[in-house]
Amino acid sequence: MTPIYVPYSVAGGLVAAQEAKEKVRVGTIGLAALDIGACAGEGPPPSTVLLQEAMLPHLSRVSFNSLVRLLKQAVEDNKTELTRPEWIDRVATAGLRHRRLAEALFDVWATTAELEVAPCNRAAAAAATEGGHHGRRGTAKQRGRGEPRVKAQMLVCGLAMLDPSKAGDAAAVTRFTFELIDIDGSHEIEPMELAGFLRLFRRPIFASAQTSLAGFYRLCGFEEEYQKSVYAMLELCIKRCITIFVDHAFKSSDENVDYLMTLDEFKDWCSQNANVVQWVLQLSSFVLNQMKSESLIHLKELDRQTQAKWLVNEAGGEASEHALVTLGQVRARLRHAALIMTS
Repeated sequence: MTPIYVPYSVAGGLVAAQEAKEKVRVGTIGLAALDIGACAGEGPPPSTVLLQEAMLPHLSRVSFNSLVRLLKQAVEDNKTELTRPEWIDRVATAGLRHRRLAEALFDVWATTAELEVAPCNRAAAAAATEGGHHGRRGTAKQRGRGEPRVKAQMLVCGLAMLDPSKAGDAAAVTRFTFELIDIDGSHEIEPMELAGFLRLFRRPIFASAQTSLAGFYRLCGFEEEYQKSVYAMLELCIKRCITIFVDHAFKSSDENVDYLMTLDEFKDWCSQNANVVQWVLQLSSFVLNQMKSESLIHLKELDRQTQAKWLVNEAGGEASEHALVTLGQVRARLRHAALIMTS
């Protein structure tokens, strides 16, 4: 059966949503044919490999368990949205003690927030921002709100699988994904929790649409009008697909029909839809790509050896033996993770 994705193309997205809704209604489509997560892409492009290599040593102390504790503690403290300093402090307790990397992870979400605002309201949102954005690090202070805030759930998802070797333990990824969706820690997923998690993909969808259509907007000369139409259609498509997905998820896996999904029921659902265990990886891939494309962090801020290797490559020379060994070990780790994911 051909998967129906949440596509980037506007007309295609609307048709796909209508198609999926009709097929679910008549029972000719199963949950495995719906892949909402595909919107975040197929993983990092080659240009991000060195950046990812440089991050890995700083991610060695970050575990699924430490990230779950971070998220649950934030919810318990009524801090479902974090400022940059709050995120830096909390993520340090989860094992990430590289301040600039923590800042860059925050800035990916802070600097793309306006993508989820309707184009007709973006000017008003910008006018309400005191001092504007300074550079690419998103240091804007919003009038009356202080610093920008980002959902803790977004931040944790963006960080969780920047180390792709974590994808090798499917059971651990499945449980971790369950813990992320079950944000209130009740040990059961509610429909609103699943819908809320799926809405995290709105940002990658809108970001990709803007990048893909930027040339078209410039060419046609009616950028504002087309942006409004594209935003409205994508928003409708996303809402419809999430509604269909959530409804079908509970109907196909909720054995006692109480609209509460236990961990065992979630595992059964994942066995029907293999795409679910890729969701967090896809969000991390979006974060990695944004950090690279927007230059939110540079190699020299992460790892001198990787930076030296890059500079030597640019100059056409050879890196030191120590740098080659270090990079060779990291690359072997990445290749091993890729083999696990494709097997």
